[in-house]
Amino acid sequence: MPEDLVSEALRRARLGRRPPAGLVIYSDQGSQYTAPRFKGLVAKHGAQQSMSRRGNCYDNAHAESFRRRLKAELLDGGSFPG
Repeated sequence: MPEDLVSEALRRARLGRRPPAGLVIYSDQGSQYTAPRFKGLVAKHGAQQSMSRRGNCYDNAHAESFRRRLKAELLDGGSFPG
């Protein structure tokens, strides 16, 4: 996955949702997420990047599990208000 793709997705998400500073972006250690350009974009918007330590894919497992449960219980076939 190219870095341009994740950077553009972040830009579009920020424009569409306008999250407050402090947004947490969960990712793995992929080259697109560790690229200086993407990291700069994250910092520019006052967001924080959270990623697993190298070789430890379970670091963000609790966050991913929580988001999956939250989505399942809150959405129940619907959608978040936008």
